[in-house]
This record gives sequence, C-alpha cells and structure tokens, in this order.
Amino acid sequence: MDKTVYTVAEVQKLLGIGRGCAYRLCNGQAFVVKKVGRSILIPIKSFNEWLYSDNKELPVSEEI
Repeated sequence: MDKTVYTVAEVQKLLGIGRGCAYRLCNGQAFVVKKVGRSILIPIKSFNEWLYSDNKELPVSEEI
C-alpha cells in the first residue's frame, strides 16, 4: 500500500523548515489538512498540488 499522507514532521523535513514554521503552514489554508485526534495529516496529493502550483504567493495567514 502506497503512502497517502504526510505528517507535519515530514512536511518540515521535505521543505527544510523549522517545526513552528511547518505548523503555521499546516494551519493555513494552502493545502488540505486532516486532524485525527491530535494528529495532523496532510494528503500527499493536496500538498504536491500546492507545492508545484504556479501560484508563488502565500496567503497572509501562511507567511513564514
């Protein structure tokens, strides 16, 4: 079975950003985030669409 979601720690590692920055980014609305209990899961498809989109600006709530 292929992996379908990232954790916040994985997003942090993929982007080379700090932990707090990764949580701020996940709390924004750039990509889909699912909360399961206290866990935050990011669907890989949604994350990749955001990451590789032509939109180079982050919404104000997501500025890093």
